[in-house]
Amino acid sequence: MQLALLLACALGQTNVDAKTMPIRFPSKREIKVQVLPGRYRSLGNAVTDTLSYTETTVQAGIVNAVVMVSSSTISCRDQESALHDGDVTVTVLSSGPMKALGAAFYVRWPQFKNTRWVREVCLPRKNGSITGTIDDPVTDGAWPDLEPVLVAMLATRK
Repeated sequence: MQLALLLACALGQTNVDAKTMPIRFPSKREIKVQVLPGRYRSLGNAVTDTLSYTETTVQAGIVNAVVMVSSSTISCRDQESALHDGDVTVTVLSSGPMKALGAAFYVRWPQFKNTRWVREVCLPRKNGSITGTIDDPVTDGAWPDLEPVLVAMLATRK
């Protein structure tokens, strides 16, 4: 609950609904997430944590995923370079919590004929990096923001 409140404060939310639930990954890492009307499912292994969220009310059946991957060989600089080598338009995003975690970059780009948004953040490590992504559907704004989930997942890797 404290993590959820800290994240909410960092995101500038003043009216905090403290209803959270624990999510445990196969890696044994655990986070607390906001209770939403949809369904969460955790997957992964020692280096990858994945949390999928399936909407059951607003836009039933639409899924998105929050993925965290550790790499001992790829740096954030390498990853950012690869992003800008493609033919997609990459938008730099601003996020207080991502800066607080020491993110090298936080960006977004369209995917699948502009029907999905991918947000990617990279945390540099002594050897390699930790990359987190959110794959969101492009919606009318009614889709829940899962950035706090991404922040919580990154915080387990600090």
